[in-house]
Amino acid sequence: MAVHDQPRGRGGAGQLGSPDGDRVVPLVERRHGHHPHHAHAPEPRRLLPPGQRDPLGTWSLDEGAGTVAHDSSGTDDIQLSGTPSWVPGASGTALQFNGGATQYGQSAGPVLDTVGNFTVAARVRIDRTGSWATAVSQDGTTTSGFFLQYSAADNRLAFSTGEGRALSDQAPAAGQWYQVVGVHDADAGTYTLYVDGKAQATVWHQPTGDPAPGPFALGRAYSGGRNSDFWPGSVDQVHVWNRALPATDVATLYSSGG
Repeated sequence: MAVHDQPRGRGGAGQLGSPDGDRVVPLVERRHGHHPHHAHAPEPRRLLPPGQRDPLGTWSLDEGAGTVAHDSSGTDDIQLSGTPSWVPGASGTALQFNGGATQYGQSAGPVLDTVGNFTVAARVRIDRTGSWATAVSQDGTTTSGFFLQYSAADNRLAFSTGEGRALSDQAPAAGQWYQVVGVHDADAGTYTLYVDGKAQATVWHQPTGDPAPGPFALGRAYSGGRNSDFWPGSVDQVHVWNRALPATDVATLYSSGG
């Protein structure tokens, strides 16, 4: 939990991209004047792959029973530990976690490259606030590469790294469903949180994303080299992309019930 407590804002450099993520255009420094003996060709900034349009992973959590949450977009099924409950969800069924240290789910290995562009979305309901809690994350060596969570320090929903967090505009109400979407634009160096289809005002700036070579997890985080921040509530309709979704796509995802 200490990894969340002292955010340090840092700036980043951006690029222009088409809204559908199919093309990227480098930002190039333009120099004025003619200096024949000292001129240098401008260097384009680093470009990252735009990513695929379809989700890299989708866990609808509509199994309704069993110990496996199946990935309908890929091969990264999630094994459930501690027998979380299957309950009515935002759509179909959902997983209900009790906030204890034994209830969570995780994949066999990493799903996202958290240094690059990515988007993570989930429908979440928190049953009680006041303590740090993470709905979706991916394990790093000692700390999660990202946290889609509740920040007890701010009493806000958050899209966090080990260094800081983007925050929701309003405090969440216990027992209410929210769609939370975290968008990491690696070229711009930004982490943006969307709640119910709308971008929130507090954006976290970090020029380099945190690597996370470990499992993708539901219902917990990873900090200080151990599982932590267990989620007391429900999680439903989890999706991930290996691209930074534009605001229009996030709004469409929310309106479609995803």
